[in-house]
Amino acid sequence: MIKAGSIAYAILICIVVGIFCYSLLLMSGYSRVYTTMLDTHAELLVNNESAQEFFLGKVDDIEEKEITIDLFENGITSLGVIKPWGFYKVLHTTSVFKKDSVKRTALIGQWQKDDNLALYLSDASKPLFMVEKAKIIGNAALPKSGIKAGYITSNAYRDTKYLQGSKRVSKTSLPKIDYLDFGYGDVRTTRLNEVKDHTRLYNAFDKQTLVVETDTIVLENKVLTGNIVIKSKDSIYIKKSNVLENVLIEAPKVAFESGFTGTVQVLAERIVSLEENVVLRYPSGILMNKGNVDKREINIAKNSKVLGGIVVEDENRGLDKIVTIEEDAEVIGDIYCSGKLQLKGNVTGTVYTSNFYLKTEASAYDNYILNGTIDRKGLPIEFVRIPLFKSKSEYFRPYAIIKQI
Repeated sequence: MIKAGSIAYAILICIVVGIFCYSLLLMSGYSRVYTTMLDTHAELLVNNESAQEFFLGKVDDIEEKEITIDLFENGITSLGVIKPWGFYKVLHTTSVFKKDSVKRTALIGQWQKDDNLALYLSDASKPLFMVEKAKIIGNAALPKSGIKAGYITSNAYRDTKYLQGSKRVSKTSLPKIDYLDFGYGDVRTTRLNEVKDHTRLYNAFDKQTLVVETDTIVLENKVLTGNIVIKSKDSIYIKKSNVLENVLIEAPKVAFESGFTGTVQVLAERIVSLEENVVLRYPSGILMNKGNVDKREINIAKNSKVLGGIVVEDENRGLDKIVTIEEDAEVIGDIYCSGKLQLKGNVTGTVYTSNFYLKTEASAYDNYILNGTIDRKGLPIEFVRIPLFKSKSEYFRPYAIIKQI
């Protein structure tokens, strides 16, 4: 005869074992669901990456109208959106499957053309004169009168290999570039005095652009990163105490204190000045193409660098436009100047200019380069350039990713 206590004990054991077995089954079910979710998310990530590559080939189409596509016909839909960001563009790619989604945002530019073009100098019926250590490494489009050794008092060209590349005859005008509007889409605004010193302010590129307005001439001790525009109706002096990453600066006059380092794009009307030892890291740039002014001027002082590009573009031939690259200063990327370029430093990339200009204590010279160098072959193959030319232009190359942001 079984005692009542033993029956109760057996029932308790059965309940415990049942709960344990049920828990195992439940855990197994959840594990399968979780594994499926992981697999789906992994597939979403791969699909999103592929969609981003697909949209890179459709940039011009996306700018006119957003594109949605089921790339692999697997139920995952991807949306491509283009947003202007200074010289460059921002590509947003969103892939969706049921309630799960993956987003990817990249800063994109133009892949470099592989013709090794170092210089395009428009034909104004004047030759290009090279003095002392001046040198062009790469191919050149030059006036019909060609390239010659130049003389400035006791200075004369000392090396007969001033052009290391092929040459062809240029036209009277520069190649037409695409209009650069330096747009940044929908915005929300704040005042500079509302931004705390030494405190990082970050704004993602899938959010509205944050415009920081200021009436203060001196900008100092700010830490700004991402989808942010610093805007002023007057001059801005950027102190080296600022930390600026991927931001735009818009003002009539912009100057950078010696020692400043950051990643910025500048839209100015009158003057942009880099004091000595300033580094605008890649991808940075300077643009002058709007405003009713009597002069546009860019000065890159000794030992300063701009990694990205410089564009001074204005069809007004009566307007004085001068870009000066001082000794030991360097621009890595493209320079497009529809005015005069005074080149004493170095350009690693391609120069498009209407004229060269040299001013000394004694006189001024047209189409002279003193000690300056242009080295197209030194530009890394991985370097993604500012998109100057339209897709139907002979100078156009496909778009490529600069970095994920």
